[in-house]
Amino acid sequence: HAVVFHDFSLERTTNGTGFVSEHTLSDLKKLDAGTWFSEEFADEQIPALEEVLAWAKGKIVLSIELKQMEHLKEPLAKRVTDLIRSYQREDQIQLISFNHASLAEARKHSKRILTNVICSSRLADPVRYLKELQAQVLNVPINQLSPSLIDELHQARYNVHGSMSDDIRVWKTLQEWKIDAMDTNLVRPLGTDRTE
Repeated sequence: HAVVFHDFSLERTTNGTGFVSEHTLSDLKKLDAGTWFSEEFADEQIPALEEVLAWAKGKIVLSIELKQMEHLKEPLAKRVTDLIRSYQREDQIQLISFNHASLAEARKHSKRILTNVICSSRLADPVRYLKELQAQVLNVPINQLSPSLIDELHQARYNVHGSMSDDIRVWKTLQEWKIDAMDTNLVRPLGTDRTE
């Protein structure tokens, strides 16, 4: 089963231990995945990806990060793309990953799902790299971005995402540079500013 969970291991955000991949779905469902955040969310369960796809259908666009350790050969990318196709969501989901091999594998199983390549540093030739991966989006740290890089990628018909900042001033600067999206930890209604 594919599950929706941020970390590779359970300790930080649940009352469980060990790697997520070492547990069955029924075992994972018994864990408290909410109390770490707030008592209000006590006993929240780790959702299976299938549950999230069913809930989100017709409501929101999803960005799904494929998290797979390089040495594991589990068919995560195929499993996820098969689920997305079964829910007829190929045009409403992007797959994002630091594991570029996972994105290349996903592309073998779906030509329609948007793929977003996360890089921790600037690439020597980002246009060529995205073309080789058949990806559509480059996601890089904001300190690696520049107007010229964004323009180069836009000229080649690729999208650019920046990560990670919670500062509205940074977002405003990147908007001036015509970035397509930015990753943040904050959720707030549109039109509200936070400048501190």
